Amino acid sequence: MFYGSGSAAAQYQRNNSYSALDASPHKLISLLMGGALDRLAKAKGHAERGEHEQRSRFIGKATEMIDCLRESLDHKHNPDMTRDLEQLYDYMTFRLFSANAENNPAMIEEVYSLLHGIYAAWQEIDA
Repeated sequence: MFYGSGSAAAQYQRNNSYSALDASPHKLISLLMGGALDRLAKAKGHAERGEHEQRSRFIGKATEMIDCLRESLDHKHNPDMTRDLEQLYDYMTFRLFSANAENNPAMIEEVYSLLHGIYAAWQEIDA
């Protein structure tokens, strides 16, 4: 069935998608973390099934999002914490590189777990 631009489905999609221009900085970081977690879960599934091309694609996307998180750190506000986060993001990137080279789902799961911990703490912050 064809759904035109005026259909209820298209209208729902337009009204329920986030625009980066409308999101607060806190929400943007949440979206990046959530997106990276989603890609990591998919990468792990592809790794477990031996789907190397798809695994690599999703690891690459997750890595790009983690790089964006690293670049978003403001070292003027709590330099010790941001330095620690930067090092953790670097570690995650290294582990994902290794996971991709070795087709190791456990390494992907490790990064997922680390990032999920940061994400859960971030969600507790009142923005």
